[in-house]
Amino acid sequence: MSHHGNESGSEDDFDIDEGFLSNPDDEASPFNLDEVPSGVESEDPLQQQEVFDGIFLAREGQDNTGPTWEQTPICNMPLSAFERLFHRKDNAGAASSLLRHTNLRIDPQFTYAPGDGRLLWDTSRHFLDFVLVVSGATGLDAFLPNTISDHTFTVTLDFRLQTRQFRPKFGKLGFDPTGSMMAIGIGGACELWLGFCPLINLEDISAANEAPLLNEKKHGDTLDQGSQGHWPRTRGLSAPFHSLAAGPAPTRLSSRHFRMAVMFIAYALAKIPTMPIHLMHTYGTDEDFLLWKIKDVTNLYATPTLTIRLDDLKSLHQIIVSEWDAWAREAPPSWKADGWLQSHVPLSVACRYGQNQPIASADPNVHSVEERNWQVEREYSNIRYLSMAIATDLTCKPVHHWQEVSNEEILESHNIIYDSPDPTFRQPVNLDDLPARDPQTRKENNVYDEEGRCIPRFHGICSNNTKPWGVLINLETITELFFTFVPDNMALDPDIISDDDIHAPIVSVYPQTFLRKYGHIQCNTILPRFAPFMSKIRNAVSRLGSNQNHDVFDGQPADHDADEFDDLPLLSSPQGCITSALSGAYSRGHGQMTHRIVIRECRLNLPHQRYDNKIKVNDVPRALRLENIYIFQLDSLKRHKRNGAEMVVPLASSWSHPAIFHALRPHLFVLTSDMRCSYLWAFPQIYQWTTYPITSLLERIWDHFCPLIKKGTKPAPQVIELCSVLERALAYAHTRNAKACKVEFHIRLSVNHLSSNTFLGYPSNLRHAIIIALVALQVYIADVKTLVTKAVAAACNRMEEDDSGDGELHAAARHKGLRKWLATTNSLGYVDKGYEHLVSCVHSNSKSKT
Repeated sequence: MSHHGNESGSEDDFDIDEGFLSNPDDEASPFNLDEVPSGVESEDPLQQQEVFDGIFLAREGQDNTGPTWEQTPICNMPLSAFERLFHRKDNAGAASSLLRHTNLRIDPQFTYAPGDGRLLWDTSRHFLDFVLVVSGATGLDAFLPNTISDHTFTVTLDFRLQTRQFRPKFGKLGFDPTGSMMAIGIGGACELWLGFCPLINLEDISAANEAPLLNEKKHGDTLDQGSQGHWPRTRGLSAPFHSLAAGPAPTRLSSRHFRMAVMFIAYALAKIPTMPIHLMHTYGTDEDFLLWKIKDVTNLYATPTLTIRLDDLKSLHQIIVSEWDAWAREAPPSWKADGWLQSHVPLSVACRYGQNQPIASADPNVHSVEERNWQVEREYSNIRYLSMAIATDLTCKPVHHWQEVSNEEILESHNIIYDSPDPTFRQPVNLDDLPARDPQTRKENNVYDEEGRCIPRFHGICSNNTKPWGVLINLETITELFFTFVPDNMALDPDIISDDDIHAPIVSVYPQTFLRKYGHIQCNTILPRFAPFMSKIRNAVSRLGSNQNHDVFDGQPADHDADEFDDLPLLSSPQGCITSALSGAYSRGHGQMTHRIVIRECRLNLPHQRYDNKIKVNDVPRALRLENIYIFQLDSLKRHKRNGAEMVVPLASSWSHPAIFHALRPHLFVLTSDMRCSYLWAFPQIYQWTTYPITSLLERIWDHFCPLIKKGTKPAPQVIELCSVLERALAYAHTRNAKACKVEFHIRLSVNHLSSNTFLGYPSNLRHAIIIALVALQVYIADVKTLVTKAVAAACNRMEEDDSGDGELHAAARHKGLRKWLATTNSLGYVDKGYEHLVSCVHSNSKSKT
């Protein structure tokens, strides 16, 4: 979670990185396979679906008029060959391999079949990775713990966070967050927000339920998507300017609404006797906001933050609940001119992500402690939506030998034992009559408990210090699981799955480390086999006999390797630092300071070298993380059932059920690791081996140009672009995210790339020169668009934050001019008023005439 102090000013505070350093806000977002480090994100990325199509579907209608990469003869190369190149440090051989179209083949010694009897599978570790709590009434219910007194509880309020955006990509608010969210501080490891919800969404539960999920709808665009076009970068991995122009619309309050909200909070805090806040004028000194500032009427901004105790928070909650309607009703007419104040109410939203907190422990002694923690954490009576990312780590280890579990030990833990997990025809079994192994096949005779879970009859004994093996998903077959119907004997709740809700799932594939068929996935729906477990939980916790008995279970599983978390090593290398160091030679002003920082970091260790050093510890996570995002509508649940022990723990443990795990296991791919012979280790070293040709060439580029940059020499643009392509490819190997790739990865200077009669009257050599000039002109225009967009966006942000003038109106006029300019065909000419629109967005006075 990012520190709030980083956002106390304007968004311009982040401009000092010039694209060389990652934005701190990049870390303050829930994990999502669809995200990619901003330093390597392309402005004209491929669609993730094209990754799947390119791997598994035949391409049709390709241009065969000239040589293409697809037509290049394919060279099959085993993984062991890459391993030898890496261990021999054969930089020249590795770099030369980039000239060939290589098909990577996995050697048999590096992998095991997922059903191999020598593997011990474990799904006992569960984690809470994301929580979004939305109250269902005016006030601060989402912030309040379920306790009368707690001398350790504090909340830190910060009202300088006007520019902070609401960043969760998953979950449900029950209303559109665009222009409705106000960050107000931190507390209980959560970001604290006020969401100004439309009255109809608060009073009518059906209107709230119909509001789109956060992942279903972008909150609009600040620029018209149809007019922005594609703006390719030319100087390596520059700052993500496109995000300022074409990203989601601001979720923050407008400057006018923000001032209203701050004045109400100051009004409420001033009513608490123990708080050092005073308010001289409830609605300011004049109806016109231009004639006064907030600091003129209250001391709310006298200190950067305000720390309050539990009793003070409860008092603030009560005042907000009791005073909001009257305060809004008595506000000056000018405040109510747009209708926003009368039609919205403040409710609380708490968000916590990335904590990777262990839950649902397998230790029976911890169960009571966890249950108490769930009860105390929050009072859920006025909470409407609870969104959670519940993760399970799936690991496997090689077994040294199997040790039989005695029948007495099994009977001590289970009263009844069955011969099948299916409740429709299972029968109780006497363990004395059923040997642990089948005499003929020597396979284990499985037995099951009341819940249908397999009771182990053997304990797998592993050698000391044995590390888990690497596990990936078979991308070629995994989609079958999302289209599989649940067997008839597993009853479904019609409120969970109905005929009207059946739709084709969208499965995005993320092949890892240049493996075509193995990697990670993300889907827009949960596995169908989860439906019976969700139905069972719903029946256990929902109110009975209620027409509103609809528990909003909606999920978005992200089955991925634990190594892909932002704080884990596999994402530490592809950040575009080398390209930033090269392109920074062109920087001026304060950008030079950032350039020196990046140069110093690269001189100490290149990013991939830091990654190599990290995995030498040989203790990096190797688990495959299975993560579902669930949304609970708490209004429909029994009050005493609104806690994690009743809802979260059963869902977390569902992955270990035979109905799910046995269906998933055939779609897994196991890579060996931690073997006695180091040359048989494949995971996580495979990331080093397969990317070694790229990292070798990057090292050679850096070693050559680092001394030249120190002398003040600027690298040629084509060198920077080559480095950019290599680092994007490295990022693609680690994340397999199409956002790291451009639609055109390189410029093909071929006459066949243009129509047959283009520049036909010129000689061949001159024709090539004209094409190069044309490409250079297009790149120059794209650069101008990018730089103008960044400058205008930054200037408009400052104008919107201005507390003394009509900056918001001026900013809107400049944004409008920018949109019109970007939509013109000849943006640097006079046609279509291109020059006029350019001046209108660049000029500091939006009222100027051109």
